[in-house]
Amino acid sequence: MTIQFSETMSGTAVVAGSPRRFSFTVTAAGPSFVGAWGRDALTLTGEASLEEVVQGAPLLPGSLLEIGLPFRRRLRYSVVFVDPAGHTYRFFGEKRIRYLLLPLTLRRLGGTLFVDGTALGPAELYFRYRTLPAFLASFRLRGGEGRSAAGGGAAEAGA
Repeated sequence: MTIQFSETMSGTAVVAGSPRRFSFTVTAAGPSFVGAWGRDALTLTGEASLEEVVQGAPLLPGSLLEIGLPFRRRLRYSVVFVDPAGHTYRFFGEKRIRYLLLPLTLRRLGGTLFVDGTALGPAELYFRYRTLPAFLASFRLRGGEGRSAAGGGAAEAGA
């Protein structure tokens, strides 16, 4: 059974000592629902934007989400994109999950932004609560025959 969902994170990254708006919108997908919870990383597709650098840059291969739940209590993001000048940007971030504060810890994503392998500075991104309905509606679990196990079942499969 495969898994897929979409998410937007937005906030700031420090570049040359100055905070700049930084965001990414991704679709996470993986071949195994069970594997996504600690064994297999999900592939991220989508786009990233960094103020004064690039808007809507497609994510590159190597963009991943590792879900370390329930035992490692973390979500690790690796987002890779290129600016118009050909410089490769990588954001590495982690949500540290505290189950008693779940809504708060799922919301904040701290990390570091790199360009061509050199750290630019820290980044602080947030899941905006107003995007929660779209986030929940994006979840898809699909069985072996392409039918959805979430969302609409036979109606979604075209029946």
